[in-house]
Amino acid sequence: MTMTLCQRAVIPNFLLERLRQSQDQEIAEAADHTIDLNTQFAQARNAALRQSGLPTRARTGLRRVIRDCEQTNDLNSRTVKSEGDPDNADPSVENAYRNTGLTWRFFKEVFGRESVDNLGMTLASSVHYGRQYENAFWNGNQMVFGDGDGGKFFLISPVFWMSSRTK
Repeated sequence: MTMTLCQRAVIPNFLLERLRQSQDQEIAEAADHTIDLNTQFAQARNAALRQSGLPTRARTGLRRVIRDCEQTNDLNSRTVKSEGDPDNADPSVENAYRNTGLTWRFFKEVFGRESVDNLGMTLASSVHYGRQYENAFWNGNQMVFGDGDGGKFFLISPVFWMSSRTK
């Protein structure tokens, strides 16, 4: 069974590899140490993944699911749009759906990855989170978006979206 190491570090290993070649011994040793730790963390995560029964081989294709928190903090709220569903009248749902597709295409076309985890993860998002929540976050499983103060808070760029979801 093929297993891709799941990296979740902010600084990717390709940058650390360059730092590892530094003439400054302290920088080179720190980069080497960090790469070793990243590898250990990834191996531990992948061992846990194998034991969890979750898929360890990449599924292919785009899969999206959008949920509506309805101004609550419930992230297991009702699904309002899934892959291939017709347009939804809620602009926040459509923005989340569209940007999730852009994220998937970015990882597929630029990095050759099957979703953000390279295992074909379904890209989930929740909209209308909380009351007057003026932010967005990745909780490890999904992107979550608040409405801000007037229901028009959805100015999250695809770049933020992609970087927040990167594992």
